[in-house]
Amino acid sequence: MLSIERNPKNRVYLELLVLCFDVCDEFHLVVRNNMGSIRGLEEIINKLKVSLIEMRCESTWASTTLGDNQTANVYYFHADENAKKITKSIYQGRMPSLPEDLSFFKQGKVWLATSSHEKQ
Repeated sequence: MLSIERNPKNRVYLELLVLCFDVCDEFHLVVRNNMGSIRGLEEIINKLKVSLIEMRCESTWASTTLGDNQTANVYYFHADENAKKITKSIYQGRMPSLPEDLSFFKQGKVWLATSSHEKQ
């Protein structure tokens, strides 16, 4: 396991995103109901709709396990060119607070996991 100790920003972050899309075949974004509303979430999901695999209400995902029977909406997407373009425009060189926990998978296994509410 590799742990990135410094938060990649700007060009480095975009290069990391491109690498993830080049290597991986799937990714997820998480929307927690208790973390406030996300301005433009519906627009983001609509743009990614063509790449959407499914949305599941879950208490565990790549970087987090919630307690107290809490759940979140976990959106799973194909890591295709459409999603790459949209995701790069959403994140614009930095990890926003919401939607959170952008994580990538290769053949069903976690390749890169983030925990944005923990700044990891």
